Amino acid sequence: MQKLRQITRLLRFVWISFMELISARLVLAISSNGAERLFHIKRRCARRVIHALGVRLRVDGELEPRYPKGRLVVANHRSAIDVGILMSATGGVFLSRADVADWPLFGAVSKTAETIFVERGNKRSGAAAIREIRKRLEVGLTVLVFPEGTTHGGDLVREFRGGAFVACKGLDVDIQPVALAYPYGCEYVNTSFGSHVKKIAGQKESIVGMAYGQPFAVGEQTTSELAERAQREVQELMERARAKQGGPASPSEDGKPTKHGEKENA
Repeated sequence: MQKLRQITRLLRFVWISFMELISARLVLAISSNGAERLFHIKRRCARRVIHALGVRLRVDGELEPRYPKGRLVVANHRSAIDVGILMSATGGVFLSRADVADWPLFGAVSKTAETIFVERGNKRSGAAAIREIRKRLEVGLTVLVFPEGTTHGGDLVREFRGGAFVACKGLDVDIQPVALAYPYGCEYVNTSFGSHVKKIAGQKESIVGMAYGQPFAVGEQTTSELAERAQREVQELMERARAKQGGPASPSEDGKPTKHGEKENA
């Protein structure tokens, strides 16, 4: 029964991704209002994908899909499904690791969704990503980032990297913290993307708790102050997210990043 459920969900996951990709590309090619249509397609696709995998959200707080100005949404990173969950809520633009652009199907989906790609450890790529984030914020878009840099187990929020916060400096934009809590064992650590998604698809149901914090203005705060405040607020939100999720967290490794089989995740 579990195997049949897993196969059925994975087929739906791939089929939905493919069909929504075709839809988005057609809209961008022929619509005079492509950006607006793409916003709705991204949210719809994300909702359908996470539902197809058996993920059920329990939410604490509110988040406006349409925000009156540029907004940087920052969250802890625990699963590849984080992307779909936050996309379903905001229709925003993601910052992702560069190699995702070359993945079969999902690379094309990411490019069509106007993802910003960055090569970890490459200073030139990092600088280019900061410029791209800034451009999107300047025109009033929502940019979604995971400042921990990679995925981890447990509810301890690791130190936030400063790159995305550098992009905010001097702009009239807000930062909105979000916390995500997964069932025990569902984190994307020490495994491949395919194995991780297969594991989630095989579960009877994966309940994810999500807590939204209040947006705060960038103002005159330094990059380090912004990063520290955002990390602190996401950590505080974890208690609410875990309460919504309703189960225990996976154990963390004494506050240190959990390594994956091959590469860091987006």
